[in-house]
Amino acid sequence: MATADALLRSGDLDGARKALVEIVRARPQDAEARMFLFQLLAIAGEWDKARTHLNMLAQLSPEAQMLSVAYGQAIEAEAMRAAVFRGETAAPILTRDAEWAKDIAEALRLSIKGEHDAADAARERAFDAAPGW
Repeated sequence: MATADALLRSGDLDGARKALVEIVRARPQDAEARMFLFQLLAIAGEWDKARTHLNMLAQLSPEAQMLSVAYGQAIEAEAMRAAVFRGETAAPILTRDAEWAKDIAEALRLSIKGEHDAADAARERAFDAAPGW
């Protein structure tokens, strides 16, 4: 793992990833290497692969189960955020009584689609309706 660590420290993210994949293939029960690979995949935004290695880590090490729950939720949130910014899904609104928040989400959706005038109008409606603006 010293090689993967050295590669990462030198800025070679791809090289570190490849080295860790080889280590995990050779020693699938190596919890430390799997943790390092999970972290590297998460940094790279490879959410599905990071989740896979996180789940495997939780199976390998009972101490990692709470870590798996916490980071699993963070991965789900990041995957959702990425889908929102790709325009694949609507941004979830986490409050019931804030109509203005729906206009912010709509402004984001319209901006992603390139409908900037409509996005500006939605954003303006949101700011006009938001408390304290």
